[in-house]
Amino acid sequence: MTLSDDRRAAWHDLADALGAKYAPHVLFALASDERRFSDLRRELDVTATTLSRRLRALSCRGLVTRRVEATSPPTVWYALTDAGHEVVAALSSIDDRARLVSCGDDACGDDACAHLSPPCCE
Repeated sequence: MTLSDDRRAAWHDLADALGAKYAPHVLFALASDERRFSDLRRELDVTATTLSRRLRALSCRGLVTRRVEATSPPTVWYALTDAGHEVVAALSSIDDRARLVSCGDDACGDDACAHLSPPCCE
């Protein structure tokens, strides 16, 4: 099976969005309930600039919504869209499967899997 150019571009775009540092963390943090910007920043221990960029990118792709309350200073809330919840469910499924996959006894050389937790090649 080959991917059409449109589908390939969509996969690359999604990989860019989800592969950005803290992007999956933001999605998982929003999975249970909406959060204020400041709460997300503290919870994820991320800079305001990085968090702002991730939220903007995820919002642009239709995965996150932004709501501003007219307070002084303004309170900004973020939540997952329906599409965002679907992506989190898919990522959770992938995460569950990744924990079950091992590389086997002979699949890798010495220390090749040392970065995995738990190590799969001993």
